[in-house]
Amino acid sequence: MRNKFTAGLYFVLCLFPWISGCYLPEGGGMFYGPPKKIICDKPWEITVKYVVIPADPKEKYGKLSERYRDVTIHIRDSLNGNFLAVPMVIESVNPEIGEMRMKADMKLIPCDSGVEYVEYYIDNIFGPNYNRTKLYKIPVSKD
Repeated sequence: MRNKFTAGLYFVLCLFPWISGCYLPEGGGMFYGPPKKIICDKPWEITVKYVVIPADPKEKYGKLSERYRDVTIHIRDSLNGNFLAVPMVIESVNPEIGEMRMKADMKLIPCDSGVEYVEYYIDNIFGPNYNRTKLYKIPVSKD
């Protein structure tokens, strides 16, 4: 019973490393919040933040752009059946904390186009692993 409690406590504390100082070696991840809606006739973008945790806190993070590769948005609107691949570009890198922000400026959607929503997913390669987000469906609105 004690081992289950200790393991559970360690897991919960590791969810909040800034509080506990806990690190999950070789960990990291993508942090992203999709827009609630897209306003037609206005520019819009998609941004993502990638974070890397080294195996040893004294270790350097390495070149983040080499650890996260081929970051791409696959996007289509309600009028098109095929996804279009849009590569994301690096917006900023902070090697001191192992953080990289990427963005993609998306195509303006004219209000008179008849587009009701946009669907997309984001994929990348981290080390040898392929990763893909769920499919997001964002409504297009005039306001």
